[in-house]
Amino acid sequence: MKIALITCFPKETGLGRYAFEIYKNLKDKIEIDYFSPVPIKDARTKIIKEWDLPIYKKTLNYYFQYPKFFKNINNYDLYHITNEMMSRIAKYKRPSIITVADIEILTFGGIVPFLTRELGSRVLKYLQSAEKILSISEDTKKDLVNILGVDSDKVVVTLLGVDHKRYKKRDMMSCREKLKLPKDKKIVLHIGSEEPRRNVSTILKAFKNLLKEHPDTLLVRVGSKWDYITKMIDRMDLSSNIIRPGRVDEDLLPLYYSAADVYVCLDIHTGFGLPCLESEASGIPVVSSREGAFPEVVEHEKTGFLVNPTDSKATAKYLKMILGDSKLRSRLSKKAFNKAKSFSWKRCAQKTLRVYESVVS
Repeated sequence: MKIALITCFPKETGLGRYAFEIYKNLKDKIEIDYFSPVPIKDARTKIIKEWDLPIYKKTLNYYFQYPKFFKNINNYDLYHITNEMMSRIAKYKRPSIITVADIEILTFGGIVPFLTRELGSRVLKYLQSAEKILSISEDTKKDLVNILGVDSDKVVVTLLGVDHKRYKKRDMMSCREKLKLPKDKKIVLHIGSEEPRRNVSTILKAFKNLLKEHPDTLLVRVGSKWDYITKMIDRMDLSSNIIRPGRVDEDLLPLYYSAADVYVCLDIHTGFGLPCLESEASGIPVVSSREGAFPEVVEHEKTGFLVNPTDSKATAKYLKMILGDSKLRSRLSKKAFNKAKSFSWKRCAQKTLRVYESVVS
């Protein structure tokens, strides 16, 4: 069995990490090639040629260039497309399976640029061309069935995992020393981009509220920076309480989790919530959006707290509870760590392999 594993993301991103972990856990069991626009260390990478465009680069590559490129790639028993936005490849390459993280382009299209929304909506129609669809959560499967009308039997849920060797309990102060973060302050952590669906603006409002009772607290925001968030931070006079290192080397991410007292995530919706799981594996309690798949990862009042993602006051309340009560923080930390043990990349890969075998046979 020869598999073409296709991704368009670097491995430090969520779906990029997913694709790499599937490859890493299966490369010694089957013949599998890793298709990516960039070389991936520790993978037998075959480079996908992209159009280098000034705007809408990903969108236009999704719809036009990736399908065109794979028309000429043959001699594989199965094509595993690891991102729903590349679904149009399935029109030309059979048999194929497609991993779907979410269909937010339909459910939350208002915050997506018009061209991306228009072409993305057309791309999702090609999900029907796949022999099987892998959903990264039960919530995404529900959307596929209820919104797109996909046959439930066609969708297999393969929950994401976490690398327990990378994300584990570490000494907080030594991590802060390595990252040059202050040792005498509480730290609230958020990891991800600042695009609108990440809802960073509500995190800032909650953090502003939090500072009234915990003025010596820092918000550390790791990920790409957007100008509108920079301006908002300045308007709210929060610059002295926020650290934004931007994108960091993936080897530093585990240290940021362990350096924090609490992790916050208020995404409007998500297909899974991998940073929340990585926080839990690091023994860090979470205040998270209750929308989408987050309840599958975070247990309310056990591993953290779930809130309406637009409710900054409730978010601030739970952050204050965790930062102000060391016993509560310790209890949530232990339960978070134990919860994360039930998620495994090995288990995810094994279930994926069974789907490969069923489709090829």
